[in-house]
Amino acid sequence: MPAEDEKIEKHPSYGMIGISYVSSTGTHLFGSEFKHQHFITLKISECERHRSLARDWYFGRNRIIEVSMSEAQFVEMVGRPNHGDGIPCTLGWVRDVGRLPDPPIPDPIKDRYTADMEADAARCTKELREAVHELNAAIDSGKIGKTALRELSKKLEYAACAVDRGIPFVRKSFHEEMEKVVNHAATEIEATVSSIAMRLGIEKMQQIGAQGPKLIEASEVKGDV
Repeated sequence: MPAEDEKIEKHPSYGMIGISYVSSTGTHLFGSEFKHQHFITLKISECERHRSLARDWYFGRNRIIEVSMSEAQFVEMVGRPNHGDGIPCTLGWVRDVGRLPDPPIPDPIKDRYTADMEADAARCTKELREAVHELNAAIDSGKIGKTALRELSKKLEYAACAVDRGIPFVRKSFHEEMEKVVNHAATEIEATVSSIAMRLGIEKMQQIGAQGPKLIEASEVKGDV
């Protein structure tokens, strides 16, 4: 029950936001190649401001959304503002919808780029075969004019450009993506090590506090207050 002097304020613009550090047995997150045992969850809800005992108290009400991010995604979000539309995240819960299904397990990155490479190679082969077919047809007809030769030259040039630029572009994209994956992995490892070190440090401090010597002894204050 609210106190007699408590004042409760509500407004459509009042919100509450919070983050949590989550541990799991292994969770796939959208936009990440890894299975995560530790990740960040961000929750946003509506908020009420309660005024009581000469203080303001804030209470979250009616959750709006919950999203999850890998530690690398969280670091990138904070460290790279104004970056396009933002950073990929995993929607976990949305108001009026409820709990959302887990994202699908991503295909191995090597398989994805192998498929891209094979698609480019197949397209180049198709263009070359069409050009050869038209050239043979023109030879068989005995009529090879300059216009037909120019069209064949354009097709052959297009196929050559696809081989010369398309496939190397896929290979370059693959190396860039692998570098990004390695950097994300390094961030995840560093965050995990820092978390473990912090937990061990807190536990050690608690041990010292419980078992170690008292640096400041409590003293009794005698007399009337």
